[in-house]
Amino acid sequence: MPLIGSLGAISAKGFGFSSSKKGIQYVGSSIVAVDGSASGSSFSLTTLTGGIASAPAEGDLVLIFVGIGSAPNTAPGPSVSGYATNTVFGRLNSTTSVRMGIFYKFMTSTPDTSVVVGNGGNSQFAFSVYAVAFRGVDTGTPFDVTTTATTGTSTLPVPGITPITPGAYAIQSSTYAHTRGTVGIETVGVLNPKSAGFNDTYDVSSAAGYIIWSSGIIPATTWAFGASPATTYASAGASVALRPKP
Repeated sequence: MPLIGSLGAISAKGFGFSSSKKGIQYVGSSIVAVDGSASGSSFSLTTLTGGIASAPAEGDLVLIFVGIGSAPNTAPGPSVSGYATNTVFGRLNSTTSVRMGIFYKFMTSTPDTSVVVGNGGNSQFAFSVYAVAFRGVDTGTPFDVTTTATTGTSTLPVPGITPITPGAYAIQSSTYAHTRGTVGIETVGVLNPKSAGFNDTYDVSSAAGYIIWSSGIIPATTWAFGASPATTYASAGASVALRPKP
């Protein structure tokens, strides 16, 4: 099942530009939102866009962000076969609940061409898959600081994060569980933003992008849902900081 995406090529939030081939490089990304019945399916890693390549190479770090829209007071467990877990969190609510999982893997001499993703096995729970790859990430300590996470209901908050290593990059993502159908999310202040939504019994919308950091805090922000939000819906937002190779 292919992933989709859009192009972007400018820096974000005033955190700096990067034209050097040293340090972290953005390989590319893709996003798709699908029916819950697709749980356990393979998602392509060879259709990445917006960066230096369409697929990851040996040594590249691939991150998979999984967002799930689920039933009231239900917390399904996202899974990505063969990948380590960075964090899994969510929020329960009276109409929909949300779950976000962030997973990662450094590519070997035979880089993955696809990834198997699960939403907990419920065919009514739409889910999204955002795949993003970076080159030049520290293999010993890939995450510069602890990932930050937050949740909401009628808003889509994205937490701030403060990297500590010069040359760090950040990824920000938001997922909204709702019953409004196939709706997108409008991002703020990220490079190469991508968004997708899917209409299932319990719907999902997700978006993500990255930031080239130079100094200071990357502030918390709020992204916009493309339809009317509700206090009975649930959102999850995260910020991840990547450390460059020394």
